[in-house]
Amino acid sequence: MATANLRPSPFEPAGRTATSGEVNTVADPTVGALTDSSGGTASTTLAAITGSYVEATIENTVASLAAAREADRVALVALLAELRAQGVIAT
Repeated sequence: MATANLRPSPFEPAGRTATSGEVNTVADPTVGALTDSSGGTASTTLAAITGSYVEATIENTVASLAAAREADRVALVALLAELRAQGVIAT
C-alpha cells in the first residue's frame, strides 16, 4: 500500500487525526456536462415567469439555469483537483 502525505482534513471531527495509511477519498462528480438545447440566452438574472406564456422568457430562464449548473460543475471539478494536488484527498 502506498504511503500518502496526509494533512488534517477540515471535514474531520474536532480532535481526530488521520492514522497511518488512512486516506480521505472523494469520487469525481458523476454528473456530466449538460447540453443546453433551450434556444434561450443565458444571463445572471432569472426573469419572472408570469401567467401569460412567453416562450422566450422560459427559454432564457432554462438557459440561465443550465449555464449556472455547468459553472458549478466546473468549479467542483477544479476544487477536487486542487484538494488532490494539496494531498487533502486521495488521487
